[in-house]
Amino acid sequence: MFNNYGRVTPVLEALLAHDFEDFTSFSVSPEIIYTLSDGLDIKCGAPFILTGDGQDYAAELELTYRF
Repeated sequence: MFNNYGRVTPVLEALLAHDFEDFTSFSVSPEIIYTLSDGLDIKCGAPFILTGDGQDYAAELELTYRF
């Protein structure tokens, strides 16, 4: 995570997916977390796949509620 800019927090997420056979996928995803209230966040981003395995195109949208 980087510094907050009001209700917006930029994030850079790296994901490595690997199994015990021959699948390996590595992606980097720039994301934005927008805080709606003290307990509710929305995160959206677009991963860039850096290996031959995995998705060709993707988008992420996540809703987080803390209580």
